[in-house]
Amino acid sequence: MGLSPGGFIATVTADPTFRPSNGHFTFPQTITIRSSTPTATIFYTTDGSTPTHSSASIASGGRVVLNSAATIKAFAAVSGLADSNIISSPYAAYFNKYVPQGLITGIAGKIGNPNVIYEGNPQILSANPDGNIFKMWYMADAFTRGLLYAESNDGKVWTPYVSNPVIAAGATHAGFGRVSKQGSKYYAYMTTDNGISASTSSNGLSWTLQNATALTATQSWENGKVWQLNVITVDSNGKWWGSYNGGDSGNFFTSWLEGLAVSTDGIKWTKPNTGPVIPSPISTGNFQWHTVNGKFYGWSQAVNQTLIDVSIFRFSATNPAGPWVQDANPDWYPTIAAENVGVTGGNLDDPSIVEAFGNVYIYGTKTLNGIAQGIDCAIASNTTFAQLVAAPTGVQNVPMYFTDVNLQTQASDNFIRANANPIGGNWTSLTANTAQLVSNLVEPSSVGVNSDSWWNGFTWDNDQWARVTVAACANSSSFVGVSLRQDKTGVATAYRFMWSGVLGSAGTYYIQKLVNGTATNLATGARTINVGDTITGAIIGTNLYFYHNMVLVRAAVSDSSITGGSGGFALVAGSAVTDAQISAFSGGNFINPALNPIPTSTAYAGAELSELCSFWRLFPNH
Repeated sequence: MGLSPGGFIATVTADPTFRPSNGHFTFPQTITIRSSTPTATIFYTTDGSTPTHSSASIASGGRVVLNSAATIKAFAAVSGLADSNIISSPYAAYFNKYVPQGLITGIAGKIGNPNVIYEGNPQILSANPDGNIFKMWYMADAFTRGLLYAESNDGKVWTPYVSNPVIAAGATHAGFGRVSKQGSKYYAYMTTDNGISASTSSNGLSWTLQNATALTATQSWENGKVWQLNVITVDSNGKWWGSYNGGDSGNFFTSWLEGLAVSTDGIKWTKPNTGPVIPSPISTGNFQWHTVNGKFYGWSQAVNQTLIDVSIFRFSATNPAGPWVQDANPDWYPTIAAENVGVTGGNLDDPSIVEAFGNVYIYGTKTLNGIAQGIDCAIASNTTFAQLVAAPTGVQNVPMYFTDVNLQTQASDNFIRANANPIGGNWTSLTANTAQLVSNLVEPSSVGVNSDSWWNGFTWDNDQWARVTVAACANSSSFVGVSLRQDKTGVATAYRFMWSGVLGSAGTYYIQKLVNGTATNLATGARTINVGDTITGAIIGTNLYFYHNMVLVRAAVSDSSITGGSGGFALVAGSAVTDAQISAFSGGNFINPALNPIPTSTAYAGAELSELCSFWRLFPNH
């Protein structure tokens, strides 16, 4: 027995408390756990399992360091007293960190292929107060090539070196240079007609060619060409590790794969592997690598070969030889016009990432049909590399590509039930024109009229999203898609994200507002949609986003006409009710951990109760 803080005889150990308490954090994060019962021992886990007396333990008031998002479960124990309740406290990570800055300024031309370092010894500008400067090596364009140099005080406005290029393209068409600094020496690896050359410099401006054929194409999967050698690390034994691309320059989406190279001096490279280390179906290119807490992280443009849209993904490995694991969530993806969002043939390539001023800056080439159009920048403020890699990243207030990590599903319907008109379930028609359910497909019950409906099973947040799977669209007078912030104000009010045309052929997508029954197109564009494709609409604040197969196809359209309502689908049939059909629906709210709280710590009356925390809904892979 023991005295409680209030003076009476305690029979149960006081529950543990956490400081800081649960919420969203950057990592590493130190958590202090204590019980008010004197001499208590805290038993805890961080992997979601239920703690026991065999689990890790600390004295009351001790600390646990988290290096990534996790849930701590803990109880307090004192000999002679009953154990406390098990307390669960989730520590989620911030994501959606990047804020797009658009194209960098100060350098004219169709520049691309950035390589950025933040360090001392500026060559053409005055140093920042910390003695450092942003340094960038880049390429003029895919035709001029060569290696050029610039500096910047803020990472956004750049001053080019007056005597550019610092390495001329020459007769070998040298371009796509990658720069690494090891010790006091700079190394430049240029892609040439004969392979990859290696040059060195003491200042980043004056370069000496050391090996014209530092790495050449020798394996069949390289398709006769090697590109863009990037240094991963130089290990404690002095061994250099690097990654490079092999592939046909005109066929990036099916042939560019990643190989491994090693060196003893950074000048002559060999290949320890006989095949690519990141194999098909993922095409990658132009990695930049950083080591964080002993783990290797690489950023690369990456594309599944069944897709045509390129985003920047993060890869990781515990060994520079791999295996390299690609994050499920893209790290940076096009969201603004300056990044070619939704433009056919437009991509965001060649990432370079650097930490400065307590922020992380990421750069990439804006390309159109393989030709550089400029260098884009995004900034994750108040973020270190260690904090950046602790969770998915993404763009602030924009749902990620390819994943629902920041979309909470609150409604779903696969329509597998008996035929009905109206469709029944949790559905309300926006107008008098109902949708009907036939053979597990939803279609309008009348031709030529709006048959939008919303899900009425809960109260929708103002920030919301919805997705449909397209089953049919037969002509240009038929429409299929989603409808958000629906309300029976006047005749009908909603934002609509729709596509019209013949499936498998080029059609037109629309972002439309419907106010008191009057429709106004806010944005339109060309897109080809097929049977089984998905259309997703999302509204965050006053910004409207249209996604096709979970890829954003339009830069944010801003409109403040409709402030709230419910999410659902949009359908119009042209000449027959079967002209517009959907086979599945889902929707819910947008989760931005930087802005939204997560549930408070949960008490458990012993180890028999199941986990109630919704943290795993945000991070299902942890």
